[in-house]
Amino acid sequence: MTRIYADEMTMRDVAEAVEAQLKEAGLWEELDYFSVDLKLQKKKDEAFPEYAWIACFPVTGGNEGHYIHIDIITRDNEHIHFLTAKTFMGMEYAGKVATECAKLLS
Repeated sequence: MTRIYADEMTMRDVAEAVEAQLKEAGLWEELDYFSVDLKLQKKKDEAFPEYAWIACFPVTGGNEGHYIHIDIITRDNEHIHFLTAKTFMGMEYAGKVATECAKLLS
């Protein structure tokens, strides 16, 4: 596992690096999708925002599946949703993916 230094990258680069690391860790195949938040789609080539921390956590879906959220909390305490992934492999699996993301981005 290679730590990702988000503060030196664009948002697209961070998303691609997380994807590559999840593939390397064998956690990619069971993800139904993995995408940058719609509000950030047009900003993907901008520098990754300055942040105080990055939060990675699993949540239960409203109807089905489990989601993995990656959020940016800025130094001004702004909360920016960055990435969402979805899996149908249960909360434990979603937690495992979220933990791997947290290790990569911590």
